[in-house]
Amino acid sequence: MMFETNTASCAGFPGLSDSFGAALWGIDWAMTMVVNGFSLAMFHVGGQNAYYNPFTPPPTNQTKYGKQWTVGPIYYSALVMAEILGPHNQSQVADITQNENTPMYSIFENGVPTKVALMNFVTDPSGASTYTAVISVGGGATGQGNATPAQVKVK
Repeated sequence: MMFETNTASCAGFPGLSDSFGAALWGIDWAMTMVVNGFSLAMFHVGGQNAYYNPFTPPPTNQTKYGKQWTVGPIYYSALVMAEILGPHNQSQVADITQNENTPMYSIFENGVPTKVALMNFVTDPSGASTYTAVISVGGGATGQGNATPAQVKVK
């Protein structure tokens, strides 16, 4: 079990812990922990002003002031992880990353590939941040009697 992990210590950093990049990092870190045998992880939650909180309640319990709960990036990481690993508690994960800027993980259930998780950390001042991932399933052949899926869903 991984105790008290998150984007930074001491309530996190503004502009980092509360960014979209932090959500991607949370997914990548959680997948890295899965690959390395962790079955549980506790993403630390801080006080009212912590930047890395998955969600933060309004500063008062009275909603008449229009204050709402604030959702942080790590909450979205948890939602994505639930989707990646699925409801059956039978996922096996392999790190198939070839470039640290574009982490890739394959997810299996009972030895059968079910999903691929791809992330893109590429930043380029010119805007050239696109990458292409080529994924082969079922040995490249299509037709009856092999593992090639009839359809693919992208989220």
